[in-house]
Amino acid sequence: MLIFAVAVFVSAFLLFAVQPLVAKFLLPSFGGTAAVWSTCLVFFQTLLLGGYTYAHLLRTKLSPMAQRGTHLGLLVLALLFLPPVPAVKMAANTAGTPVWELLYSLLTSVGVPFFALSATAPLLMEWFRHAFPGRSHDRLYACSNAGSLLALLSYPFLLEPTFARHTQAWLWAGGMGVFLILCAVVAWSSRKAHTGAWKVAPRTSAPAGPLAGRCPAWLWVALPACGTGLLLALTNQISQDVAPMPLLWVIPMAVYLLTFILCFEGPRSYKRGIFIPGSFLALGLLAWLLDEGYLHGFWLQVSGYLAALFFGCMVCHGELYRLRPRPERLTVYYLSISLGGALGGMFVALLAPAVFKTFLETPIIALAMAGLVTFIIWREKPEWPLAIPAGAVALLGTAALAVGLGYGVLNVRKDSIHFTRSFYGAYRVKEGPTLLLEGVNYPLTHGNARVLLSGQIYHGLQFTAPEAQRIPTAYFCEEGGLALVLSELAGLTNRHIGVLGLGAGTVASYGRAGDRIRYYEINPDVVRIAETHFTYLSNSAARVEVILGDGRLSLEREPDQRFDLLLLDAFAGDSVPMHLLTEEAMRIYTRHVKPDGVIVFNISNMHLDLEPVVRALAEKQGMTAALAPPPLVDPREGKLPSVWMVLSRKREFFERPNLLTRLSLSGNSPRAPLLWTDDYSSILPILR
Repeated sequence: MLIFAVAVFVSAFLLFAVQPLVAKFLLPSFGGTAAVWSTCLVFFQTLLLGGYTYAHLLRTKLSPMAQRGTHLGLLVLALLFLPPVPAVKMAANTAGTPVWELLYSLLTSVGVPFFALSATAPLLMEWFRHAFPGRSHDRLYACSNAGSLLALLSYPFLLEPTFARHTQAWLWAGGMGVFLILCAVVAWSSRKAHTGAWKVAPRTSAPAGPLAGRCPAWLWVALPACGTGLLLALTNQISQDVAPMPLLWVIPMAVYLLTFILCFEGPRSYKRGIFIPGSFLALGLLAWLLDEGYLHGFWLQVSGYLAALFFGCMVCHGELYRLRPRPERLTVYYLSISLGGALGGMFVALLAPAVFKTFLETPIIALAMAGLVTFIIWREKPEWPLAIPAGAVALLGTAALAVGLGYGVLNVRKDSIHFTRSFYGAYRVKEGPTLLLEGVNYPLTHGNARVLLSGQIYHGLQFTAPEAQRIPTAYFCEEGGLALVLSELAGLTNRHIGVLGLGAGTVASYGRAGDRIRYYEINPDVVRIAETHFTYLSNSAARVEVILGDGRLSLEREPDQRFDLLLLDAFAGDSVPMHLLTEEAMRIYTRHVKPDGVIVFNISNMHLDLEPVVRALAEKQGMTAALAPPPLVDPREGKLPSVWMVLSRKREFFERPNLLTRLSLSGNSPRAPLLWTDDYSSILPILR
């Protein structure tokens, strides 16, 4: 019994630990976007479905000895693909929609090991049933669940902060070797067990659910699809607003897994009278967060999203458990659950970005979840203490939720003239005479303006009146840190300026005749927006170039550009592409800047204190770093407060009179410098 329990635990731990590890390897090569994790989850869920199907075929078509030999052979084959380090090149072209390249990288790096692990747990359960007929599987399921949850929680809090990525990969490879030995011992020790026809055992010893045979079997697919879809949609939401990183991936995934554990360990945890009303309230909270969450702090947003995920998935998985069929249909039941999970992931990660111009999948999934619960209650007609039938109350709750979600969707579309969405995020262009900031609409002094937004974060603003079109606005206004640095470079002729992140192209308004401004932008949609809905690029007196591709990867390929000024402003929403703030990235930047040149970082962020990270990069390169604090600006003039870090090898640059009074060499952050590398980065120490 002990060897079975250890093998199942190790299998589940390895299965869930490798997912954030491989995704983190892939982030720098695919733009550091939140869509990387969504695509990875779809891949893993699809392989999980394939692994369950393989295990089912193995147990129904082969003898027990043939099962053992075949699967041990697959595990040996998996060792040839270790360590699980994707072979994608850092210099890959990441412009456009690299979903298929990402999936190919996953398949060639971790596909075979993950497939083998995904099939192992059900096979071990079957071998245990043969070796110990009549004994319960419950402890093995508990070991599997414990291994999965421990892997998810230990990765961001223990493995990621302690070990570099390649060390993690080799540790995981060592774990696979240990697991192969465990699996071989299990196979050898249980080889003489009697054989028999395979039957999938339920996750607990409970009988068929109370709704078995009374509700349509398509709910076995629809309910887990909604649960998985909500997981991916809310993970995307959190990652877009903060940073695509393992901590913000695995916490929602751990909540999702916890609901599955609670519901499938028995009927005691899922109380319909608590969780069904709670789910409607939590989804109502979600509707409010999608509309106004950006106005509130990080922890309120994250806890609100996690509450919606917990209550929503508890209802999906609780109802799914109540729908479990008789033992003879459990094969189809568990395969249907896997299929639903894969379909829900595909909807969010693959279909939604191709079909929707905004993030419509979250309200759609929330409404579908409420609709499914209403459908089940309506058919079941449970006892209800009120005169109004329970189905009618659920229907009213669904209608109210639809109104709340619909209001949020329409509010996003208000005054919007253009929407676009791709692998790298969703953007929209608004036009109107006011500027919304922290819930207040400020009338603009120069009349109508066009604004570029990602979520609720501004990426550029331009007045439409011809006499005001050349005014630098938003974070790039004349009171900000960027303008201050440019004023100190005013004596230079033929300035060469590099900019990572295009936005609306506002920096081009500072260009003079003879200047050359070279933009790097990963998203083709942003380039089209800047060229068609804004005129900063076409109005600039400088020669403007736009290089399509990830800024870091493009600079890595290019010969030295000898920039007088290099500006980094490549953040979508408040999300931070962490691969742009590592030691390796900084070495690339310094190679392209003149010895007396300047590097400027826009570190404005509601959730993260990026000053310690940039200060550590400067120290590592022997540069002096100073902080340009946010100036007092008037939103009615289209100006927004911003925080900048200015770096230079020449300390005397900061001794100029104008800079001495405006810049702070000591900075404002109480945190110690924190060096990020490609192998190590964590936002835990810099969360506000």
